[in-house]
Amino acid sequence: MVGEHDLIEFPLSVAEIRDLAKEIGGVSHLLSTKSPKYRERKDTVHTDEEWIAEMAREPRLIRRPLWRFRGRLLVGFDPETWSQMSH
Repeated sequence: MVGEHDLIEFPLSVAEIRDLAKEIGGVSHLLSTKSPKYRERKDTVHTDEEWIAEMAREPRLIRRPLWRFRGRLLVGFDPETWSQMSH
C-alpha cells in the first residue's frame, strides 16, 4: 500500500516530527540543511527542540521525500540507498 502526505499543505505536528527524528537517529538526519529556510534560521535556532518546533511551523525544513519501505524510513533522495532497497 502506498500513501502520500503533502507536508506543505498538511504539516506534521511537533510530536510526529519528534518521533520521526528519533526513528532515524536524530534531528540532524531530518533537517534539510540545503533549504533556504534553513539558511535563514541557522544562526538563531540551536537546539533539537527548537529545530523540531521550526520544522512544525515551516515544513520546508524537513528533508524530502520521506518514504517508508519494508518497515524502514528513508529520508531525502539517495539514489544508492533507494536502488538497494528495490532489490
